Amino acid sequence: MRRADLILFNADVMKKLKFAGIRLDDYKYVDMWCDYTEMIKTANSRKEVILSLAVKYSITDRQVYNIIKRLEKKI
Repeated sequence: MRRADLILFNADVMKKLKFAGIRLDDYKYVDMWCDYTEMIKTANSRKEVILSLAVKYSITDRQVYNIIKRLEKKI
């Protein structure tokens, strides 16, 4: 299978994702989103959760904040 075949096979889904403003790379952050939603239920503050996720995923707290903000937007 070639890349073009895979894109052709998934073109409709990819168009819908793009229209909704979802980046193709967002799949990488699904585990972080799940961790965030679980931690936010028990944590004292959102900042505390974001800082711990930044350490866990080896990215800056600003990146975590931006990713969470992007993923929690309604479509």
